[in-house]
Amino acid sequence: MTTRRNLELEITTSQQVLVRVLTILQRRRCRVLHVDYVAGDRHYPGRLLIGVEAPAGHAHCVERWLGNLVDVVGVRSA
Repeated sequence: MTTRRNLELEITTSQQVLVRVLTILQRRRCRVLHVDYVAGDRHYPGRLLIGVEAPAGHAHCVERWLGNLVDVVGVRSA
């Protein structure tokens, strides 16, 4: 069984954040359904919208995993 989640991440301007986020989701056996990446600039922080299917046993941990990554400023359900 899986649980679908839509998440909005506020991110820094680092180019590596996208790779970090996708890597942690893959390692935790989550299936990425869609990604919308908006690079930040000096006026606005970057934003990453992600749709994932996570195994039901640890779907409640996905926001915490992503929030602990370098260059991720905030995570919330979208």
